[in-house]
Order: sequence, then C-alpha cells, then structure tokens
Amino acid sequence: MEPKLTAGNDYSTNTRNHEVGGLVLASCVYGPGLRTPRHSHENAYFGFVLDGAYTEHYRTKSLTFERLTVAFHPLDESHQTVVHNALCRLLRIEIGRRWVARAREHGLTLNKPQYFRGGLMLSIAARLYQEFNRWDEVSPLTVEGLALEMLGEFSRAKSKLESRPPRWLETIRDILHSQFSERLTLATLAQAVNVNPSYLARTFRRHHQCTIGEYVRRLRVQFACHQLTTSDLSLVEIALAAGFCAQSHFSYLFKLQTGLTPTEYRETFR
Repeated sequence: MEPKLTAGNDYSTNTRNHEVGGLVLASCVYGPGLRTPRHSHENAYFGFVLDGAYTEHYRTKSLTFERLTVAFHPLDESHQTVVHNALCRLLRIEIGRRWVARAREHGLTLNKPQYFRGGLMLSIAARLYQEFNRWDEVSPLTVEGLALEMLGEFSRAKSKLESRPPRWLETIRDILHSQFSERLTLATLAQAVNVNPSYLARTFRRHHQCTIGEYVRRLRVQFACHQLTTSDLSLVEIALAAGFCAQSHFSYLFKLQTGLTPTEYRETFR
C-alpha cells in the first residue's frame, strides 16, 4: 500500500516550521537525485522552489518545478518525486482540510496539480517567505491573509485554464517569452498570427487576465528575479538587459509586482 504522509512530514530534511490555524509552513531541503516511492499527502500544499528543481510523476502526466516557481500539489494525489542533480530547497505551505473545505464553499476545488512562473503568485510566495524568516507575534495574521491571497490567485488561474484558448495564442505567448526585452507592438504581433489587433488584445486579456503589456512586464521582472539571485550584475545592467529604459522604472515595477525592492529581493533569495 502506498504511504500517505501526514501534516508536516515528507521525504525532505525539515529545517524549520511554523503552524498557523490549519496551515503548516516548513523550510525543506531535498538531496540531489532523491527518488521517493510513490506516495500521497494528507494535506494539499504549495511549494515555493528556492533552489534546484524536481519533477512530480503523476498517474497521467509529469510536471517539472524549477527555481522561483510555485507548485501546487493536491491532497491524496498519488505521485513520485524525483529531485534533479542538485540540492533542492523549498518553502512548503500546507493547506489543512479546514482550508480545503472553506475553498469548496466558494466554488474552488483543489484537485489538480498546477505550477506558476512569475506574476502575482510569485509575489505572494516571496512575501510569505520573507514573513517566514522574520517570524514575530504579527506573523500568524499576515500569513493567513497571504494564504487567502494565494488561494484567490489559484482560483483565477484555474478559471483561465478551463477556457480553451485558440492555437494562435500559444504562438503569441512564445513570441513574448523569446522577445520580452524588445520593443513589440500590437500590430506586429497581430500580423504574426494573421488576426485583427483589437481581437488579439481582447482574446489575450480574456485568457491571461491581463493586457499584453502587463504580461511583458511580468516576464521582464521574472527575468530580473533570476539575474538578481544568480549573477553579480548591477541593477542598471539587469534593468537594461530586461528591456527597461531606466533603473528607476525597473525598481518601481519590480516592487509593485514582488512586494520587494530589487536589493531586498537579492538579499532575501541569494
């Protein structure tokens, strides 16, 4: 019989944890190359990957979670975890069954694995990690509020995925991911997939819950997050490489999206 892991337990070295009203926050370290037996968890949880990467093998698919991504793992879902060839660290946010029941009351089912790169989910996870590290008497209240924000963002993303986008929208997404630091126009993007610019803008917003410009800014900030934690480049160099015309504008948007200044982010996640 497959093991079912209870709250606060998994195959990692749990270095520190805090429990807050049905939530368990834990700092976890997984050894390079770790391959767990197939198992499930008593609680659903979000995993904020701080270092390294791992792959979850489910019954019908596999998902890989890399550094600075947020992964969601449903409760009772059978899977095997395979850590890649480097030490993996993550902040695990376990969602107790009371929270799952509360989510269901509002029409949200937490029954499918999912992952997030950048955007608001990364910002919430970063703030949770910062709160976890400076724990004080106000932290439980802050953590519960951030957990609610995380579930709300999960709900919005789930609604978006349930509506099937046109195939050409994937082409637009590929262009944005490969050319986010360049000056793109709505007209040239629309021409690339042979659709009307206004139709492109409406369709993109419906499926991504943001404008194309907002999406590009998220990609630039995501790129900057990686550079801040893996390189010694100055803020000016990172801002220019990401496509920003000035460091001041970069710093403003970075804090708007992550809740931290670029310097605070580098100090927290380096």
